[in-house]
Amino acid sequence: ESYVCIAQEIPMNIILPNTAETFFREAMEAGRIRVLTGAVDELNVRHARAGSEQDEDMIKQIILNTTGFDAVNRAVRSRLIDQLTVLFRELFTPQPS
Repeated sequence: ESYVCIAQEIPMNIILPNTAETFFREAMEAGRIRVLTGAVDELNVRHARAGSEQDEDMIKQIILNTTGFDAVNRAVRSRLIDQLTVLFRELFTPQPS
């Protein structure tokens, strides 16, 4: 999906599962920012998996022959950082008692 958004110039949003949001909050509260930045830095669509090996090979070949993995990686990292920024701001938002 990320590749299609880039190729078609469609705005991309990343929706994190609850487990990822919990991991983020716990890491921030424990002061483990390097764990988070390391995970974002290591993100690489070359290692992504698809529902079938045939689909995976096809998608990766399309990416390789068009935008390239680096462009997709940059876009995904950027949108992931956007989403993590939203979560970070929520840490400073008073929660109802």
